[in-house]
Order: sequence, then structure tokens, then C-alpha cells
Amino acid sequence: MQYKILFIHSIFSSGLSSLNRSFERIPEIDYVQQERFNGISDINYKYLKNKISKRKAKDLLKDIFTYRENVSTVVEICVRSSALINIQYELFPNSKFLWWIRDGRNVVRTQYSQHFCKWLFDLESESTFLKYCEQWNKINTTIETQFLSLPSYVKKGPVKLEENKSLLPILKWWGIHTEAEGQLLHYHKTHAHEIPKWTYWDKKMKDKAKQYLNPYLKKAGYIYNENW
Repeated sequence: MQYKILFIHSIFSSGLSSLNRSFERIPEIDYVQQERFNGISDINYKYLKNKISKRKAKDLLKDIFTYRENVSTVVEICVRSSALINIQYELFPNSKFLWWIRDGRNVVRTQYSQHFCKWLFDLESESTFLKYCEQWNKINTTIETQFLSLPSYVKKGPVKLEENKSLLPILKWWGIHTEAEGQLLHYHKTHAHEIPKWTYWDKKMKDKAKQYLNPYLKKAGYIYNENW
């Protein structure tokens, strides 16, 4: 069966749960899947590290991306398969790909704060924060690299969470026509002072964070300011 799939590639803490709920309210969409524990992370890691061949990765993905008989229009929200984008396209040439991005400072703040709450007395909190900054950079770099080889008519992005209050523009680009009202997307905007210890970190530390965050903040049209 020829599925009509929209693959949305992003990183955790990018408003994906809100996005998932909004797509589920569109009657023309048969199935919405927010990637969880279905083996994709393991395939992505092994393929990225050259532990499995492309053919093997494709065979494994083919088993994962199967849907019930009455499903034709699918949204796959992906956070663990950025290295597999081209394989997804080869498996489903009628699919489209959306690079979804949220301000990296807000993403990192959410991830870091969750860590910080668990490890309140973590003496390595600065390195933990930088780890999340680096992760945001790496995942977006992988998505961008994979997107370069896709035909222009099947890809869109980076698309900013903060500029998409409604799904309707995305649905129109995807070729989905609906009478449903455009669903609002909700997100929390963060400020620097909300990050634990931010005001105590020195310039070297903040410059390192900027080194990881700024390239894709610029590409997506965000303005970097350490006092955001």
C-alpha cells in the first residue's frame, strides 16, 4: 500500500507532545505516531556507528513502519532516527519531511532543568548544560545533512515552533485539505534567568554554549543574546 506519510524530525522538548495532540484532532489523518520505544533508536545508533549496513537498516525499518489495513495518511514524529531520513525516503518515496525546530535555548533549558531537579547538588551542572547544548547541535546537524540529499519538493525546514500557531500551513504544504479549524500549538518560552546558576557562570562557559547553539539559531532565524 502507498502510504502518505509526513515524517517530522526534531529533538525532545521541542513542543512535540502538543504537535502530536494537534495532528490527532485532524480527521483526515488516520494515524499519528510519536516515536517511542519501537527499536528505531537502536537502529539509528548502529547505522550511525557503521555497525549495520544500509540494507540491514532498511529491512529493519520496513518491519517497523507497518500500519493496519485502513490506514493511509500517517504522521510520524521522529526524535531518534535523524540518521535514517534518506532510508525513510527510499522506503516511502511519496512521503514528505519536515525539519521541526524550537529555540535551542528553550530546548536545552527544559532538558537541563529536568536533570537539575533530579540532581540538585550536581557539581558538574555546567558540563551537563553544555552536553545538552552539544546534543541539540549534533541532532540538527544530522538532520540538515540528511535533508541536503532529499528533493526540494519533499522537504521543508527548519520550521520554527514559535512561528506556527496553527497546523493549517503545514497541512496545505503536505497536500492535506481539511475543514477542521487550525489547531493552536502551545509552548513555554524560557528566559535565561530561569536556568539554575546561569547568572553565576563565567563568559567562557556562556561562549561555549553559544558555540553549540548559535549556528542553528541563526539558520532558523533566531537572535542569540545571552540575556534572552
